[in-house]
Amino acid sequence: MTKTNRRNTKNFFSGGQPSSIVQGDKNSAVSGASCDRIKLQVKVNKSSHKKNDNEVIPLDIKSPSMSTSSHRHRNQHIHRNLNYHPRHSPSNNRNDQRKKKRKIGTRSPNRDTNLSQQDTDKPKVVVVTLPWHRNDCHSIFPVPLKTEQSLLTVLLRTDCRDRGMMRDCPPQVLKRIRKACKSSGVNLTQALSLRRHHIVLRNPNAPSMSHLGLGNIRDVQKSATLFEDALENYMRTFPNISFCTEQQQRNDFFQKVKKLKQEGRQKQGRGVPPRLPPTPDFLFNSPVRISNPTNANDKAYSNVNVNDKIGADFVAHWIDAKMFYGASTIPAGTPKHAVGALLRTADRYVDLYGTGAFVFSEGCGVKLVSDLLSRGVLALDCGPLDMRAVREHQATWCGNVDGEVLF
Repeated sequence: MTKTNRRNTKNFFSGGQPSSIVQGDKNSAVSGASCDRIKLQVKVNKSSHKKNDNEVIPLDIKSPSMSTSSHRHRNQHIHRNLNYHPRHSPSNNRNDQRKKKRKIGTRSPNRDTNLSQQDTDKPKVVVVTLPWHRNDCHSIFPVPLKTEQSLLTVLLRTDCRDRGMMRDCPPQVLKRIRKACKSSGVNLTQALSLRRHHIVLRNPNAPSMSHLGLGNIRDVQKSATLFEDALENYMRTFPNISFCTEQQQRNDFFQKVKKLKQEGRQKQGRGVPPRLPPTPDFLFNSPVRISNPTNANDKAYSNVNVNDKIGADFVAHWIDAKMFYGASTIPAGTPKHAVGALLRTADRYVDLYGTGAFVFSEGCGVKLVSDLLSRGVLALDCGPLDMRAVREHQATWCGNVDGEVLF
């Protein structure tokens, strides 16, 4: 290296600007004009300013006098001679490291642990259990279809003149019915409710049940309300079960309609206003598992293989109370009949809310149990419910002198 070059290098490190810079091979020298931008990285042995084998001088010079093509050519020449390439720069090294991490099948251990923590942090849907055990005192078992048909010959006469409640019938008629119920293994309340259904079926043009002598409609509705209260009180004994009553469902619907009107989405006189959807008595906020709904020892249930269809548990999204006996001998789709509309009501509930359950105060027939199960609806009796308030109210309008319910 010449004296001039050494002086320029010394001035560069001391803060001055060199007048000429060495480029090229060890023995070649290139004198350049004034430069706009100079990037110089030198590894120099402090003991001597002589150029060693480890000395690397990456140099990038842009001169206004150079053309674009000559500048690119010179830079390539410099990089090749000085063992330098742009992809070995620190920024490109970081990009290479990122690409290596993005290779398929390679994950950092921290990422795996984070994924496992996210999976565990996800909320899991917990299905609450509602036990439904039978009470030996007032449990009512399903009635086979043949048993219903044989009882009808005792409960009703061949003509259509049957009217009124059993409380007003002659004592010999009630005695004959008691004997038939004992031989067939059916409760008296089940048989009397079956009689009421067929009296309504034989008189389709009757305006109401009071015209048939079957009690005041207000008393009947009051008994049905008390039965719903008994079902609600039983479910409230389990604090984990949350539900909306029928009135709450109606209020929520009308509030939504009112909000739509305020927002202007529904204009008066344009379009059809939304109709109130079918509302069961109780709509669960989360699915509820009804445990032990059937007894494997029941002959009636074993005939329809209920345990094979629903197993030991049944998940319900709603539950509805029915204050009557679910008769299998009433044809499905019978107009203006509570039992005839059951299957249609079950289909509407299942389409909107999912599987559910009907609770019959007087039990139901085996055929109806099978028909409801095929639609995803479970038929339950009043086994675990407290029916004292219901029976006491029934005794005020359809009980005899001894307080026995004879509707």
